[in-house]
Amino acid sequence: SDYPRIKAISHAMRSSFSMMGAVNVAPLLEEIEDLGESANDIDKIKLLNESLNVRCNQVFEALIAEKINYR
Repeated sequence: SDYPRIKAISHAMRSSFSMMGAVNVAPLLEEIEDLGESANDIDKIKLLNESLNVRCNQVFEALIAEKINYR
């Protein structure tokens, strides 16, 4: 429930994923960042975090597949 840290980490992650072109992750991170800024609804943040984990795994799998294609 460290809302300032939640906001800071989600902001940094959003920038990183955006630079990689993983645009499907940005809306989740933006919503988590907003909830962290308003220091509101930790249960919703936890739910969004679960969705974020799924999307991050999809991104990592896609990156691995790209690496294999370029060998």
